[in-house]
Amino acid sequence: MIDDGDLHNFPLESECKRAGIDCILIKKYPKGVVSSRNFGAQIAKGEILFFLEDDIVLLPNFFDEILKVYEIYDSEEIGGVGGVSISKRKKSLEYVLLRMYFILFLLSGLRPGRVSFSGFDIMDFDDIHFPRKGIYEVNSLPGGIASYKKKVFDEFKFSLEFQDESGYALGEDKEFSYRVSRKYRLLVTTYAKVHHLKETKIGFGTAWKKGFLFVTSRYKFFRKHIPKSKLPFFAYSLLGYFLWRTLMMVSLGNKSEVKRIKGFLAGVRKIVKV
Repeated sequence: MIDDGDLHNFPLESECKRAGIDCILIKKYPKGVVSSRNFGAQIAKGEILFFLEDDIVLLPNFFDEILKVYEIYDSEEIGGVGGVSISKRKKSLEYVLLRMYFILFLLSGLRPGRVSFSGFDIMDFDDIHFPRKGIYEVNSLPGGIASYKKKVFDEFKFSLEFQDESGYALGEDKEFSYRVSRKYRLLVTTYAKVHHLKETKIGFGTAWKKGFLFVTSRYKFFRKHIPKSKLPFFAYSLLGYFLWRTLMMVSLGNKSEVKRIKGFLAGVRKIVKV
């Protein structure tokens, strides 16, 4: 565990030891999720490195299914393999309309796990988005349900450009995996599943920041990887996202959504000045 905070002990240390899991707690300064990811990858000793969020519950066969893909595609071309979240939604009319809306505004690619030519892909890696069970080739992986070969980190690092002054980051996982996909194949297997224990509400204090970083992080991604001639499409996608979040704000009547919209607009003002 890489700790850049004020932990004094390894959480669940006794439980891990009873399960035969070695626990190593390493202090790191300064703070930052991106630098922690890079540091963890640097000191890890395994051939396959897993990046998992702390609010997911793995199904018992998760690791076996991921490793099985590496065995099936025993090739130097494979750089990473990801899994999917078990969706709580059904393929209802509402889902179909939202999916069509995202595609219309280039907020999502036609195929799951693919960045659109505007630089956006906001669809979650839920099993509902993949039409059939199987293994899919993608050009981005989710930050919290992903694995990479150790050797990938000899060439690539998570970009500190996506980390703010407080150490919070957004979009660094997508940008990293997109860069990796330029050289290695990235795959997602729908057989490796997790339950994602998502919060029902955004914390009031973080909603503004999430709205702000949604814009600025995607603009950074666009500048690094998408031709400048596609800028009108990027703006078009921003408009589509703004309209969708505004509808969410009105329908939910949630103060956090108001904060998110304000953060979004502040982010737009910032990139316009760049």
